[in-house]
Amino acid sequence: NLRVIIPGEPPSLDPGLATDTTSNNVLSNLMESLIDFGPAPLYKAVPAAAQSWVVKGPNVTLNLRKDLKWTNGQAVTAKDYVYSWLRTISPRFRVPNIISSGTMESPREIS
Repeated sequence: NLRVIIPGEPPSLDPGLATDTTSNNVLSNLMESLIDFGPAPLYKAVPAAAQSWVVKGPNVTLNLRKDLKWTNGQAVTAKDYVYSWLRTISPRFRVPNIISSGTMESPREIS
C-alpha cells in the first residue's frame, strides 16, 4: 500500500492533461518515466522504461526495456508511447502550453 498526503484532489490523472504539481506528484508514483534523474549533484539521465537511447542532433531514439507490462499483463510497446504523445499534442486535445513551452520543435516528427 502507498499512502501519501496530498494538498487536495488532483485535477487530472491523465498524463496528457496533468499540468499541476498535485497531479504530477501522484502520477510520478503510479507510472515509470522513460528516463529518470540520477543522484545529485549531477542529476545525469539514467535508464528507466527506456533501457538506452541514442541522440543524433535534435533526434532522440529511445530503446524500451523488454519487460514493460500494463497492469493487465500486456506488453508496453513503442506504439503506446507514440499514441500517447500524438494524443497529447493533438489540437483536439487542447493541452495547455505543450508546444508554446518550447518542449518540442516539430511534433510531426514523433514516430
